[in-house]
Amino acid sequence: LNLMENNPNVQFIDYTKITNRLLQKLPKNYSLTYSQAENNLKDVKQVLKTKYNIATVFRKKLPKKWLGRKVINGDLSDLRHLEDGKKIIVGLIAKGRAIKNFNGFVQDV
Repeated sequence: LNLMENNPNVQFIDYTKITNRLLQKLPKNYSLTYSQAENNLKDVKQVLKTKYNIATVFRKKLPKKWLGRKVINGDLSDLRHLEDGKKIIVGLIAKGRAIKNFNGFVQDV
């Protein structure tokens, strides 16, 4: 975090599956998005109670809503801090080997 605090004019963007990171006081120039995985639905439900966005991978198409939140197309840009807003699902379409992943990481709608 010192790197971010020492560079206030630089925007930092990150994804995490570590729920505790969302509970820390974060620098204003640090945009953090939680990542849904095959084994963290319990944590995702906790994150839904916060302002943080959640990145979720979908197999073929993006739904309009997921887990009660609006879904945006996260494949259009990586500029999470500029385009997403708060409390949304950053929808990503499965690519490569993920297309055939059926362990719960990729969501089917």
